[in-house]
Amino acid sequence: MAIKGKRKSQKSRPKAAPPRPVVVTHKPPFFARRWVQITIVGVVAVAAGLGFGYGFARQANESDARTEKASAMSVVSTYQKKVDSALALIGSPRPPSNFDVLPDLSPALSGLKDGSKSASEAKKVADESAKLARDAWKAIDGVNLSNLIIGKGLSGELGGELFGSQKRMTQGLRLIEQVAHELRRAAESDRPEQAFLIAQAQQELEVALQLFGDGYTDYVSAQTAAGTFVPIQQQQQPLLPPELSLPPPSPGA
Repeated sequence: MAIKGKRKSQKSRPKAAPPRPVVVTHKPPFFARRWVQITIVGVVAVAAGLGFGYGFARQANESDARTEKASAMSVVSTYQKKVDSALALIGSPRPPSNFDVLPDLSPALSGLKDGSKSASEAKKVADESAKLARDAWKAIDGVNLSNLIIGKGLSGELGGELFGSQKRMTQGLRLIEQVAHELRRAAESDRPEQAFLIAQAQQELEVALQLFGDGYTDYVSAQTAAGTFVPIQQQQQPLLPPELSLPPPSPGA
């Protein structure tokens, strides 16, 4: 039985716990972060690899270029020796990069036409020109360019110039040989037929010289590309040595 006048004691409430400390994580500087460092190392490694690869590739390319240059010089020099020997029979280079072919042939045609050359003189020029042109084109056409070029690593442009020079110079010289034969026929003909043969021969000679000139241009271009071309310098009047120099004029002279 409860006793009147007394109250039940109230239980005391527990005190609230203090706030827990918050752990704050401080991020390291950007370049000190691990993933950044790993990325940088990777980029540096790739760049170094590319640099080494570029260096090796460049060295290989330079080596290939030197080999190609040496090969081109060898091929063109061999071709040049044979062609120059043939060209020496029919004329001479004219600076800077032209060539005078059988310079007596055209004057012989003109001289026979206007009467300044006799028939016997024209025949002599015709026979000599025909033989020289024939010997020259056979020598040039006889060069086996395919054997010289195949497997030597020459550029397509250089190979085209070599083949073009051989073809056009040969065609031009063969036509010049034909012109020489026509000159002889003209010298043996009477006036009406002679005038016709001379006019025809002069037209053919113009075409022949153009053909040969185109071939010679290719020939010089190939030498220039291979580094074997030596330009013909204009001949200059030799200078007198100092001991033979004329003294200056005296005053009042």
